[in-house]
Amino acid sequence: MKQMVYKKYFKEEESLWHIVIRLIKYFVCLIIVVLCVSSLFGIKAYFVSGWSMQPTIDYMDLIFVNQSVDKTSLKKGDIVTFNYGVINTHRIIKVNYDENNNVVSYTTKGDNPNITNEETFEPSKIIGKVVTIFDAPIILPHLGYITNDIQQHKNLVIIYLAIICLFVFLAPSFKRDGEYEVE
Repeated sequence: MKQMVYKKYFKEEESLWHIVIRLIKYFVCLIIVVLCVSSLFGIKAYFVSGWSMQPTIDYMDLIFVNQSVDKTSLKKGDIVTFNYGVINTHRIIKVNYDENNNVVSYTTKGDNPNITNEETFEPSKIIGKVVTIFDAPIILPHLGYITNDIQQHKNLVIIYLAIICLFVFLAPSFKRDGEYEVE
């Protein structure tokens, strides 16, 4: 009876170039997966463009906002992102009710004690609640700079991404050589 044997030939070392290309491919795939999964759950990334939430959230930190939250069920202490002409992020310091115990408005303020910037607005102005773990917001420090640049220079970013994708995905990749032998 004949037996098939598969011999594998591996290259001893991968060059630094191939390792970098592989890491870029994994990073691009990871970003795509994170964006797709987060959008399924109604979560969107925003950057903080002011100093009012310091020291909790710094200027140009990237935050994640759950847009599918019930805007009338928020409570004191929640951090929310809202739009009253300008997109802003503050902490709710007071929930205002009407005579039927329905939420009429929220009063918010940033965490920075040196800035007095209380805002009162109705629930329809709220974009969503900032995603937190153990009452601490999930932030990506200083990535708002990149997000801001992308938003301001969309055409240039698209060209750069196209060049990077062509470069990364058309670059030669390592393949294992092998052969079958019949004994």
